[in-house]
Parts: sequence; C-alpha cells; structure tokens
Amino acid sequence: MAPAYVIEDTGTKLKASVGSGFKAPTLDQLYQNFPDFGFYANPNLRPESSTGYDLGFEQALALNVIRFGVTLFRNDIKKFEALNTAIIGCSADTIEAQTHFKEKHHLNFPLLADTEYKVISAYDARRMKSFLGKTFLGIVRMTFWIGTDGTIRKIWNNVTPKGHGAEVLAALQAG
Repeated sequence: MAPAYVIEDTGTKLKASVGSGFKAPTLDQLYQNFPDFGFYANPNLRPESSTGYDLGFEQALALNVIRFGVTLFRNDIKKFEALNTAIIGCSADTIEAQTHFKEKHHLNFPLLADTEYKVISAYDARRMKSFLGKTFLGIVRMTFWIGTDGTIRKIWNNVTPKGHGAEVLAALQAG
C-alpha cells in the first residue's frame, strides 16, 4: 500500500508505503552441504517474513524545474538479527547531526559519523557526481554485505531506499 497526499498550496507531496515479504528456505539451504564454499545446510531453518516501511515527501522548487525529495525507510531489524546480521549506517555528518537524525526518525541501528571520509573513501563511496550541470565530489548511497570473515560478499551501488531492505534480507537469506 502506498498512499500519497498533495498539499495544493505548496505542491508538497507527502507519501508513505508499507509492504511485506516472505521467503521459505530453499531445499539446498535445508539439506545440501557445500563444504568447499563454507556452506552447510541447516534443517532447522524456518520461513522468514519482513515488513518494510517507507515515509517521505517531494517538493517542487524553482517554478517546478527542480523536484527535491527525501525518503526514510526502516525494516524489521529482528529479521536481520535472526540471520546474525548487524546493520550500521555511515555518513560524513557530525556525531551531533547523526544523533539528531537517528532520534528524529526513530532508527533502531547505529550510525557512524565519518567526518574525515576515512571509511567512506575506503569503501569507494565518495565519487564525482553531477546535478544541474554541476560536477562535485559527493557520497553515493551504497550497501555492503560483509561476511563474518571480513570479506565483502556483495555490493549494492546507487541504492534506492524503497524496497532495498527487503532486497538485502532476501540476499542474506539465500546465502
């Protein structure tokens, strides 16, 4: 479900959505071992479900030449925890800004303040971007799945929040 409401006087669009997902373990996950790849079956796996939430707004600027929007999403963190997975956010904002953002949006996972771009640069998330014909050094929204051995298992580039949590959860469940 994804309702939206437009405030006629300002042209502001308020939008929200909620969705759910379900995935049963595959037969391989339940019964097939692949020791060469470090994969061992678990017959005790049970079907997983998740609920994702999305809340945002869009605003027209400069006589409707530019549209600006912000979207926040939260997923059921318990589904990630059941997979022994930690969720951590990182941006170049200050600790104070991160704390305010986390409290304002009721986030239930830690946010790291990387004001010197050490982590952001190490993960190649600081790249040249362009907007309205201007080129600048910006931060790309990315997700990394880092295995328990410290190796990067999967990278999602240029992430769009809507549905992304469910996409990551499905990848984790698939192994």
